[in-house]
Amino acid sequence: MHPKFYPSIFRFCAVFLILFSFTSPLKAETATEEKDAFDIGLEEAVKLSIKGPATIPLNEFGTLNLPANYIYVPTKPAADYMMLIGNEVTSEFVGFISPADSPEDWFITIDYIDSGYIKDGDAKNWNHRKLLNEIKDGTAEGNKYRNEIGVVPIEILGWIEKPNYNPKNHQLTYSISIQDIGAEAELPKTINLNTYILGRSGYFQMGLVTDDRYIEEDKDHAYKANAAVSFNDGKAYEDYQDGDRVSDQGLDSLITGLIGDKEAVVEETVESAKDSFPHIWKLIGLIVLGVAISALVVSFKRNQKTL
Repeated sequence: MHPKFYPSIFRFCAVFLILFSFTSPLKAETATEEKDAFDIGLEEAVKLSIKGPATIPLNEFGTLNLPANYIYVPTKPAADYMMLIGNEVTSEFVGFISPADSPEDWFITIDYIDSGYIKDGDAKNWNHRKLLNEIKDGTAEGNKYRNEIGVVPIEILGWIEKPNYNPKNHQLTYSISIQDIGAEAELPKTINLNTYILGRSGYFQMGLVTDDRYIEEDKDHAYKANAAVSFNDGKAYEDYQDGDRVSDQGLDSLITGLIGDKEAVVEETVESAKDSFPHIWKLIGLIVLGVAISALVVSFKRNQKTL
């Protein structure tokens, strides 16, 4: 069991998989007050959760076959909890999964993105080094804004698990390592694990952020959660028919977030962030900015270290 943590996510649609995260520990008194509020909020969410094993409709598109020893918090109480701890959720947010015996340890968020059918042919031609460089380039753009507002810039260290697409179940999974620039070598490295489960008219995105101390343990939970999600009859990837709406995205754009003109989108993203983030930052004492199309960032605190 991990030490207790309090997750914080920001859903922010735009470009690259850029994680603006961790640092800025809260003052002790404020942290204690927020900790109590988080405890109460989580307790309320758990009261309204569904305990596995159970078959749970997620929306009109998919179903969660929740295994034993896990709970699922449905959309409304899950969103209430996210908002309580300073998170912004959108209509794409579906709910989250946590361990039944220790829901404070971690959660895996579920979103559904109505993107249209995404063609998967580009998976055969991936250049992992190029994809990583594109993510690093996006992070460098985002660091300009972090510098402007006095937040420590971050760097992408590399793949933990290179992007892997399984054409049998139409799942794209990858994980990546991130740290503050200039961080001490012994500090934990943040690991972002994302899975995209493709369907006929969109995809489910499963999001977990952990660190390098817990990735081996936590990724097993993530893989179980991924396997528990399925599309309803007529909604699966193989149910595609001529005339269905087709997305402009490819699998590579799910990884890098790159669609259209890169520089123009970055500029638009940063300007939007300047208007949107200050009140959130003051509220929780840190900024987590995940800039990616359909990318979900879950940030959390373990061992008094805010990630």
